[in-house]
Amino acid sequence: RMQNGVALVILGCAVTFCAAEQCPPSVHDYKDPPIVCTFFEPFEFHAPELADDYLKILKIWDQSWRRHGWRTLILTRKDAELHPRYKDVSLDLENLPTINDKIYELSCYLRWLAAVQAGCGWMSDIDMINYGFPAQERWTGPQLFSFNGFVPSLVTGSSESFEAIIDAFMKVSRNITHGVRTNAVWLLEDGRLFTSDMLILKSRPDLYLDLKFPSSILGDYVNKTMLLHFDKAEVKKWAKILGIEPLKHQVLQIVRNIK
Repeated sequence: RMQNGVALVILGCAVTFCAAEQCPPSVHDYKDPPIVCTFFEPFEFHAPELADDYLKILKIWDQSWRRHGWRTLILTRKDAELHPRYKDVSLDLENLPTINDKIYELSCYLRWLAAVQAGCGWMSDIDMINYGFPAQERWTGPQLFSFNGFVPSLVTGSSESFEAIIDAFMKVSRNITHGVRTNAVWLLEDGRLFTSDMLILKSRPDLYLDLKFPSSILGDYVNKTMLLHFDKAEVKKWAKILGIEPLKHQVLQIVRNIK
């Protein structure tokens, strides 16, 4: 079934999405299973009381994706540093204004560089847990495919589409250097400037196709979806949701502790 240039494909008991004309012949029995990457920079160890919770989430993430046929790869800043553009790109990224922890914010940008360097076709947040999304090769096309729009909790695409996102980050940084502020940069009431990878993505919808995949923990499909994003901003609202599966409740408790 076609919708917005994306095919919904039923393969055995599995349902998956893929770009039109880019669907793999099968998602089963790969000799070398496709890889999904996540980025983990242990900035949170500045707060040792959170270390165990983050590592628990990372372990659950790893197990959830492996269970459904994927190989997993955990990237760090060291992977980004191997990218030939790292020196120039990192200087630009460090200039981007933030009100968040600087190490955290820089990690949100550097993960894109690390993914390109490692050849990742799929990139996931560590709190995007897989409950049935089958292993498959990267989707390719002129744009990145984002399962949650400007929130890059799970994305796939060509190396060029990842590089285009990095270029967008750099363009915003250089605009700021030259005194040009776009809608990717917010001016706060106290006069400070603020941006993030999500704000920049939101300002550049031409760079990705928003698949609007049902993965929010606030959705009424919470026990039916193949992917669930335990976004910390949504966790605070979760108390209103009933009937969540035991594993999902376990993840939720860990994320709540981190928050």
